[in-house]
Amino acid sequence: MLYEPRPSARVKTVAKLLEIDASQVRRMVADGSLEAHRIGKRGIRIFLDSVQAWQDATIIQPTRSLTRAVPPISRRVQSAAHKKAVAELIASGIIRPRHAS
Repeated sequence: MLYEPRPSARVKTVAKLLEIDASQVRRMVADGSLEAHRIGKRGIRIFLDSVQAWQDATIIQPTRSLTRAVPPISRRVQSAAHKKAVAELIASGIIRPRHAS
């Protein structure tokens, strides 16, 4: 039976990928959130597929529509570039058009 190695990375590298401290990565390995293997007595390598699985499992879904979170467009800004940008955002559906009063 042929063994195909799983890609792995150092603790420091995984910490940079996840934008957390290396000590937190070590805690995640200790509590089983991330799979890892040892290199020698002290070296730890985290399997990258377990990092991906952890990220997939911890994705936070938005609770509301992003279009509602966009603040209303100020009427004081009248530049042509601003008007063009607003028109593009409305056309793409990112923001809703204001009703004329």
